[in-house]
Amino acid sequence: MRLIAKITAILLVFLLMFLPLLFARIFKFEKITAWVMQSAFIAGNKILSLKVNIKGEIAKSRPLLIISNHFSYLDVFALGSVGDIKFTPKSDVGSWLVIGLFAKMAGCIFIDRRRSGTLRNKNAVSDAILQGKAISIFPEGTTGDGTALLPFKSSLFSIIDKNKLLIQPVTINYRKLNSQNINTQNKHLVGWYADMEFFPHLLELLKQTSLEVDLIFHQPITSDKFASRKDFAVNCREIVEKDFCSYSS
Repeated sequence: MRLIAKITAILLVFLLMFLPLLFARIFKFEKITAWVMQSAFIAGNKILSLKVNIKGEIAKSRPLLIISNHFSYLDVFALGSVGDIKFTPKSDVGSWLVIGLFAKMAGCIFIDRRRSGTLRNKNAVSDAILQGKAISIFPEGTTGDGTALLPFKSSLFSIIDKNKLLIQPVTINYRKLNSQNINTQNKHLVGWYADMEFFPHLLELLKQTSLEVDLIFHQPITSDKFASRKDFAVNCREIVEKDFCSYSS
């Protein structure tokens, strides 16, 4: 019964989102889109029994580039509940049934992970930055298994080449699942990585009774303090890794 109730609640949220997002997209009402999406993420967290603990605070200045480690699609729910943030899913997501449609209506910036897509990615993110948005990027380029951070791809920082930007590193740590510490035995119920299929994973996640995540907002830094985007990527990774909790035991 709990699973059916959660699935019903998710479908209801999608239905309630549709008309306001469509209206906002047609008439270009960004504030309505922002309010609907943040409200939807907050509702999603309640449905998923996800408690978000915030340490530090999101920078108030805009534009803002938020970079963080990536372990699960839940990262988007956690960050999205904090404020008006535009996300950068891989381009494949745009073709997903229902989810792809809502991602487009929400104004997501689809990222081509291939090297040939670097210029297109840069232009798309630059447009959003020029509009004064807060943009979230997961510079590992994919989800990791929580054992260690993957290298940060400097190509995803191409936006800083000719722009002085404020960047805020964020560390995402999932702490508890069903009141138990997350470890190698249960991390697969939270993390979505390797060759896991989305919908079977989501169904298993919906069966869980509680989940807790920490968002650690580090001090913002400016991109002009580094000689190259490679140096910048290494520095950002070190900041995120400082408070990263490995699920290796």
